[in-house]
Amino acid sequence: MKLHSNRYVVLIAAIIMNLCLGSIFGWSILASQFQVENPDWTLSQIAAVFSLLIFTLTIATIFAGRLQDKIGPKWVAVTGGILMGSGVIIAGLVHEIWTLYISYSIISGTGIGFSVVATLACVGKWFLPQQRGLIMGMVTGSFGAGGLVSGPLAAVLINLTGTVYTTLVILGIIYLLAITLSALLIDNPPAGYQVSDIEAGGKENNFTTKEMLKDRRFYTLWMLFFLGGAAGITVISNAQQLAQSFTHISGALLVSVVGILSIFNGTGSPLFGYLSDKVGRKNALTILFSICGVSMFALPFTSTYVSFLLVSSLIITCYGGLFGIFPSASADYFGTRNLGMNYGLLYLGYGVSALIGPGIAARFVDNARQTAEIAGASVEQINTAIQAGYSQAIWLYGAACLLAVVLTVLFLKNPISKQS
Repeated sequence: MKLHSNRYVVLIAAIIMNLCLGSIFGWSILASQFQVENPDWTLSQIAAVFSLLIFTLTIATIFAGRLQDKIGPKWVAVTGGILMGSGVIIAGLVHEIWTLYISYSIISGTGIGFSVVATLACVGKWFLPQQRGLIMGMVTGSFGAGGLVSGPLAAVLINLTGTVYTTLVILGIIYLLAITLSALLIDNPPAGYQVSDIEAGGKENNFTTKEMLKDRRFYTLWMLFFLGGAAGITVISNAQQLAQSFTHISGALLVSVVGILSIFNGTGSPLFGYLSDKVGRKNALTILFSICGVSMFALPFTSTYVSFLLVSSLIITCYGGLFGIFPSASADYFGTRNLGMNYGLLYLGYGVSALIGPGIAARFVDNARQTAEIAGASVEQINTAIQAGYSQAIWLYGAACLLAVVLTVLFLKNPISKQS
């Protein structure tokens, strides 16, 4: 069967959408400004905004995945764009922490979940199985690279407007228009388009959600997504704070950290997606978790701008790689027919990690700071205590990555057939 040319239109539209949806990875710049404009907010309160957003988008992918499996991806994606843009706009119009949770975390997060799962489930149906890692990695890579655009743009707008709130209104309008217009180009292959069955020379094992939940491989993959997600999301959501604490940089250098790491976040998805196409999902995951675990243990020992970027870029490349491997792994293990719902449930592992991971790190830091302040420590001693709090959290997640290596090697079976 001749490959349908529309698949490249769908791919480009999905990439544009995910660049906007991935703007959340410029969060650390917004978080720093929220702290400046609201000094009474604790680090834990601010960190909860991002954690709740990721958890919300994860829950949303489950319902949106089931919905797009039934009605198709286009209007699910359009709805997501409207919700995402509106949530960011509302966040710029309200000034209380609890209203930020509702607008930025819940409304915007729901929209992101709708649009993300619609693009992934759709794109996965247009290409050959041996291309899925690279193609789906390109889509998730654009999601990961969103901070490369939104981070510097947010910094410029904050400097121009003098406030994070006006910045959010402007960004929300941009996202609303870009995502909804691109979403109109998203659609499933036409009836009879069976590239995976005919051109790949094989037949998929299409699991229902009920069948997938009876398969032990699903729970292994879920736990791996959770462990890797906790490590990566903690670093990327605290990128500026970690760089400042470990290296004491400031100004333009500090702002550049978010943009540079966004490049590696975006690169990691297609890189590990392509690698997993060549060496298999299991081997790619083993390599990813090994690199990430060692790098997490090394990060607290960085003391210069260059050394911090070198080590953190490895971590974030691996973090991005999760989203190059897991969507294609979900398709390989459980088929594409119910990919929206099935991947949504697998993605929940990442969502839970986002809810827990940054929060634990923030608690380590808040406790260290409060203990030092109660003891009457100097400013320098308080900063040292904060650095120690971050170090303990990073090492904890380094151990989680090494545990993931063991789980991958011992328990992850190859995607051969349905198992009872």
